[in-house]
Amino acid sequence: MPWALVLGNHDTDRTGLSAADILQLVRRLDRGHGCTAEGPAHLPGLGNYNLTVRDAAGATPLLNVMLLDSGRFGNEFGGYDWITHRQIQWTLDTAAAVDHEAAPPRRVPVLIFFHMPIPEFSTLLEDPDMEARLNGAYQERVWASRMNGGLYAAAVVDGHIKGIFVGHDHLNDFCARAKHGGPYLCYAGSAGYGAYSRIDFDRRARVILLDADGSLHTWKRVDDGALSVVDPERLLIEPVSGVDDPFRQGYRYWALPFAGWMVLAATGGSGVTLLALLVLRRTPKRLVRALTVHWAREPGLTGLGRTRNDKLV
Repeated sequence: MPWALVLGNHDTDRTGLSAADILQLVRRLDRGHGCTAEGPAHLPGLGNYNLTVRDAAGATPLLNVMLLDSGRFGNEFGGYDWITHRQIQWTLDTAAAVDHEAAPPRRVPVLIFFHMPIPEFSTLLEDPDMEARLNGAYQERVWASRMNGGLYAAAVVDGHIKGIFVGHDHLNDFCARAKHGGPYLCYAGSAGYGAYSRIDFDRRARVILLDADGSLHTWKRVDDGALSVVDPERLLIEPVSGVDDPFRQGYRYWALPFAGWMVLAATGGSGVTLLALLVLRRTPKRLVRALTVHWAREPGLTGLGRTRNDKLV
């Protein structure tokens, strides 16, 4: 299974390892399946890179999964680091370049993953004019940087970025979006047992599904003994027909094995946000049929089919 990671703010604490050491170790352990990269040298930090998810033929780009290094703690402003202007510009430039790989050229959606939340994770909920819709748990303060690098504003104006996914705050697992639109702001959910939590808040991991028609959905799996599905969310709908048909949208999820990909995200105990891209296009037909039945019966997908139609534009 292909997989990738981004660094968190605690990964170099008390380990004697630098960020470069950790990435070098990751490359030695990836067994040929790792997608983690250091990224362009001119960008702050290590681990700024893009993974383009393509169709089963490997030709048409369907989604950009961008991973960024949100830094550590202890800058000149006495707080957490932030996503910088250079990282934001690189994100937009990379997205625009991938658009031209599609035939015909079109806007390929972007999901961004990094560890520490941006300030809008709290201001979006605190500002009554934003009328944000929240889905999930909001149980602790959002520990964001004191500096706002402008990623959220750039995402709203540019339009490529459909979701921003973070970790860091282990008791929060919500997705939120302003009434006027813009990207979804989502926590991955705390999955690692080496990190702080609460005894009444089971460990959980966020799952993101890219459907064959380009629609995106997310929910969380909870380690409660039953692996319950909670808080289904519809991130992006791009019906094949071009017409919003809620009934058809609710029953297309079994196409996933034929789409060729599944995206997983979780927050590790050391603060590492993990990303996995599951390749299914070489799966034996009998297993594809089994997966088809499994996904058609997935309780989280049934719930998703009944949620309100929220299309990002």
